[in-house]
Amino acid sequence: MGSVESALCKPCPASCGRSAEGRSGLKEVELLGRLGKPWEGKVAFPVQEFPMYLVSMSDFLEMKAVLPHEELKAQGLLVSYTKQLGPALFILHQWCRPHHPDPDFEQMKVLQEALRNILSGEVKMASGAIVSLTLRTGKGLEDVQAQDLHSAFIWYDYFAVPQCNIHASNHPEKKLSEFQAAIRSIPSYVDRCKYFIILAPPILRPDLKDLLDYSTWCSRGWCRVERLVMHIAFNTMPVILVLASNQVIRMLGHDFFQNPPGLGSFAVESDKVLVKELLEGVVLRQLEKLLDQGKLHHYRMLMSLRSSL
Repeated sequence: MGSVESALCKPCPASCGRSAEGRSGLKEVELLGRLGKPWEGKVAFPVQEFPMYLVSMSDFLEMKAVLPHEELKAQGLLVSYTKQLGPALFILHQWCRPHHPDPDFEQMKVLQEALRNILSGEVKMASGAIVSLTLRTGKGLEDVQAQDLHSAFIWYDYFAVPQCNIHASNHPEKKLSEFQAAIRSIPSYVDRCKYFIILAPPILRPDLKDLLDYSTWCSRGWCRVERLVMHIAFNTMPVILVLASNQVIRMLGHDFFQNPPGLGSFAVESDKVLVKELLEGVVLRQLEKLLDQGKLHHYRMLMSLRSSL
């Protein structure tokens, strides 16, 4: 330890142009780098294990029913992500039924109408709390031009992730393996998306006589997972909440750490094991990235929150 300290404690000349705090931060980065990273060898999953399947905006707007991954793939409606495609849009939503996200096409119809309103200009860009959509960029927030959405592609879990309950008798082990690989790949999908929408219009579940809305969305474990993955990079991107075809609200994501996924509700309790492994990998990769970038404030913050996430 002494040799490391002696190497780091040499005075930095005033001519370097950095503040004392900045020089201290550089020393901390170098020290942490020399001591090694405690998570090395523990990041369990690669960035992507399963292709990122998307549906084009034009095909999405023509849909009359929410079909599973297998049927859309057989119809040739799924496109694998490449950098040459248009911008990707990530949909976060709560499932209406245990084995189908939207059997009556209620949530999806709201989203279709909201997107049509944006594309037609009926929903105007605004700088207040009510906006049509917001673009995530490296330089901050910019209003999305409606024409940009014409070439967009949509990621929606039921479209993009193999469904274990569909034709389960056909190679169930392979289907389960692909499902798990796709779930572990969600962080990489999020990283490739420019648009993020929470789809949470009020929907009455006739089977349980429950009302699904934004509050119930916030209580769901998987919804919390996706939101945490979105915000863990400490970007300034807001969350876009769609409550109705003409009610689209820009929300800040500063409260994501107050709703840990492990305390959310899961329809399948065993999903918590997969979520734990997924989030461990996400947090450790982000810690390494923040340290490599010298973002010590965010690094320290994430380290302090790590056990509660």
